[in-house]
Amino acid sequence: MSETSERQYDILIWGVTGFTGTLVYEYFLEHGNEDLRVAVGGRNEEKIQKILDNYRDRYTQKVKKTGVFVCDSSDEKGLTEIVSKTLVVISTVGPFARYGEPIVAACANMGTDYCDITGELPWVNRMDRKYTEIAAKNKAHIVSMCGFDCIPSELGGLMVTKEIKDKYKLETRDLKATFFEYTFSPSGGTIETMFDVKLEKNIENDTYAYIERKKGIAGLFSMLKMFRVYYDRDFKRWQSVFPSAFVDIPVVLRTNHFNKYGSKFDYALTSSSKSIFGSIITTIAVIGFMTSIYIPIFGSIIRKLLPKPGEGPSLEQRVNGHLDFRLIGVSAPVSEKQPESSKKVYGRINISNDPGYLETSKYVFESGMCLLNNKRNILGLSKLKDEIQFDTQLFKPGVGTPAVSMGVPLLERLKSKGFKFQVSDSPSIFA
Repeated sequence: MSETSERQYDILIWGVTGFTGTLVYEYFLEHGNEDLRVAVGGRNEEKIQKILDNYRDRYTQKVKKTGVFVCDSSDEKGLTEIVSKTLVVISTVGPFARYGEPIVAACANMGTDYCDITGELPWVNRMDRKYTEIAAKNKAHIVSMCGFDCIPSELGGLMVTKEIKDKYKLETRDLKATFFEYTFSPSGGTIETMFDVKLEKNIENDTYAYIERKKGIAGLFSMLKMFRVYYDRDFKRWQSVFPSAFVDIPVVLRTNHFNKYGSKFDYALTSSSKSIFGSIITTIAVIGFMTSIYIPIFGSIIRKLLPKPGEGPSLEQRVNGHLDFRLIGVSAPVSEKQPESSKKVYGRINISNDPGYLETSKYVFESGMCLLNNKRNILGLSKLKDEIQFDTQLFKPGVGTPAVSMGVPLLERLKSKGFKFQVSDSPSIFA
């Protein structure tokens, strides 16, 4: 492992020529510190230079100082050399099950912090099993799912459970969240990833390896329960299945294993509709799409109709997107003799643009910055301009979820940057 204090760059944006990778670089150009040492990388130098040229007139100095690395995602030796020159890697190269492991291995071995935007839980679980020990030994933080999957669930859950613990000194028993209102469009990369996940071996066991699985009839009922349509009196909307639930729920339950939200903690994630018909249509659409993933003849038809890799929502679609994400946490009873004495806490996350890509690019870049500030703090390097320092003990090395590896520092960082995370003991927060 090279001396991290002597590295050439602070952050490497890996996969800059991809749809989301370009947005991450653009976010840095618009909002990143002038003194930040940034490099970009990918496998096609011509495409990388084209990206830089597109921004050169508007951000001349930042583009001029941007480093460039060219390497194939499967070149282990080349990747090791590249990550040895940076403190943090932000990866947007997916599908991660196909292209992601070599750079994770390189970061774990070289003591380089890492974050990405994947929602491929089987792959993340495999990286955990293979690299968490060596990453922790080398003081590397390997943090996946720092985008739309799973920042709202992870940090929303952290925010609400923390409020229950701080205000009432109680554990959280139940946490439920809903995509109350939202508009966004998928990119070709996301579609490709969804179809690619089924190629992972032992997908069922991997997906739920984070939690103690229910067996037999109980397990079947637990799965079928996710597809039910019902009216929620707290959210005052009809509820149905949301695709992210199959990723976010196991991840939040995994976080609870380390953060100890509650000994009987459970998490539910749904999509809201104003009418029962809207919820039924959503459920049918989700079931249909999931079926197409596993039945080739249907899948080939669906893929022809959807965006191709490298394609994504237009600028107009990204600007006009939005998300209203609402959470309700219920504490354990104040007294076992008073089962109705539980306390409720309400959380809300508002996004005023496309949550799938614009917000993902912001989330993952700020996650990288959070890791970077901690890394520079550990190494005794100078503080970057306008940066908040947190106790290094709050960061957990190894392979972890966002709320375990970064937790409160990431939540507070996003709030300080204008991201709308709200928490209250009153439902008026939903008004």
